[in-house]
Amino acid sequence: MKLTTERLLLAAALLLVLACAAPRQCAGLPWEEAQRVLYNQQLLRSGGGNGAATVNKRDLILDFPMCPNHPRAVPQAFINQRFMPERLREAIKNISASFQTAAQANGVQALSVGIVYDQELVWEQGYGLIDPSDPSSQVDANTIYRVGSITKLITNIMLFQLRDQGKLSLDDPVSKYVPELVWPTPFKNNPGITWRSLAGQISGLTGATPCNFFTILEPFLGDACEISNAEAWKRVTADPPSVPMWQDPHYADGAYAIIGRALESVVGMSYEDYITQHIFKPLGMDSSFLAYNSWSDMAKRVPPGKVGNTTFPSFVAHADLNWARATGNVPLRPPLSAVYSTVKDLAKLASLFMVGQDERKNVLGIYSSTLREMLTPSFVNDEQTSGYGYPFEVYHSRAFGKDMPPYWVRIKAGMMPGYFSLYTW
Repeated sequence: MKLTTERLLLAAALLLVLACAAPRQCAGLPWEEAQRVLYNQQLLRSGGGNGAATVNKRDLILDFPMCPNHPRAVPQAFINQRFMPERLREAIKNISASFQTAAQANGVQALSVGIVYDQELVWEQGYGLIDPSDPSSQVDANTIYRVGSITKLITNIMLFQLRDQGKLSLDDPVSKYVPELVWPTPFKNNPGITWRSLAGQISGLTGATPCNFFTILEPFLGDACEISNAEAWKRVTADPPSVPMWQDPHYADGAYAIIGRALESVVGMSYEDYITQHIFKPLGMDSSFLAYNSWSDMAKRVPPGKVGNTTFPSFVAHADLNWARATGNVPLRPPLSAVYSTVKDLAKLASLFMVGQDERKNVLGIYSSTLREMLTPSFVNDEQTSGYGYPFEVYHSRAFGKDMPPYWVRIKAGMMPGYFSLYTW
């Protein structure tokens, strides 16, 4: 991975851990049964039913081909902060050195990274300083960054959580809950834009947000998307879909702002209050929020944005997206983040999806099947190695090399001037 000159926040590199720690065994068939069948077959080939044949069962294990499904993850007791396989520890050591070299080579002022396995942040490291003039301001897993479009993941968790509570169906048109959200369109044979199509990046909408944000004069004009839902609905529905729903995927920033604000009609409270009370607090994400006072103590934990030798003015770090907070980005403008968070907090969000790999209950009350559903591609592109998800960008390992073991990589990145964030499964 090549680091840009923008800030990088790597919240959870789960793929790395699973790739290093997974044993060679099959999850599709019971391992013991598969081994028994193979053993009997080789026994028969060797003249076997008379007990004269000799077949080494250890060799069978080593030669057994990998199943197309992933093996079950090893227990947390075997991979944690205090204990992990030497092979994995050495890989992390190399990764740490690579980040250190890349940060120095690209002039990155502050960099926080972490690796999550199951319910634990098994490794974290900070590089650089929050304030270059203060040697004591070392960055770490508690350093706060703007995380950009990772906000979209939180918005989708809100949507799927409400679906599991029976408050909506993902295949309902959004207009069922917000009657104003009906788009003029030549594509008539459909029920209307649905929650699922918005969340899966395949609604056909162009993705424009209904307000301008972050011009160079914004601090003086104060026009940062300070509009009501009623005004926003008038503006977004004036921009018709460009293609039929579920025909072609399109990364639509505005779709997630629509989801977040339209869900306010479902829950009877603001998007900001909902994710704070029903996502951040239950998960213990105490350093995650949507806006802060630039004069508060919280401001001291946010490094200023920097690209190359240019450090951005302080208002970039605390500029408020207002109506468009639920998306994290504004197209046609320098993309700005809505949520602020830390490696430690985002690790808790990553651990939520690890709970979904079995039937353990989670504090958000989301079904395990739903968490797995959110990691499933909503659309796979024609070349069969990339696609779109809820709201991940997904890539098959074949895209990185034909000899890679088969698995899907889920990525969610976010950017704003001077900041870059990345989630990887």
